[in-house]
Amino acid sequence: MAARLEAATRNYRDENGKVAPIIYSSYTKEQLKNIESIELDKIKVKGKEELVTIYKPKVLSTKMENYDSTSTKKVKTNSKKDNKK
Repeated sequence: MAARLEAATRNYRDENGKVAPIIYSSYTKEQLKNIESIELDKIKVKGKEELVTIYKPKVLSTKMENYDSTSTKKVKTNSKKDNKK
């Protein structure tokens, strides 16, 4: 479901017109006890019969407010694949 939600982020913009950096389903919201959420929509997700309610966090941290989800800058990782070079 995460891939479906990632694809859906382009359909939701913040007040500045930027793509919403974070959206999550009701399944994730249930696990986020200390984060207030705002309901965005109910969407049909491929592979699911029922509509899925999606949310965004009510308040983003300062770091996330400056997040640019359209950036193409590559990020260095420490995955096992990278270590095989």
